[in-house]
Amino acid sequence: QTMVIDLSKHMIEVEGDFLVTLEQVKDLGPGKLLFYAAPLHKSFSRRTSQGAWKSIPVGISLSVDVLVRNEK
Repeated sequence: QTMVIDLSKHMIEVEGDFLVTLEQVKDLGPGKLLFYAAPLHKSFSRRTSQGAWKSIPVGISLSVDVLVRNEK
């Protein structure tokens, strides 16, 4: 299942490298939010939105497709 979130109304502008993160704010129930995980890689997580980032010993994958417009 694909989740589409249109952020165009927020007029977000970035320059250079940036990080896309995901915050789970609602428990969707068993089997409703799945990730690909790979051993021998690492990811970062935090318990709350303002908590400290901690390294976890498994690589979790999140695919993001981005439409980029250069209007300058």
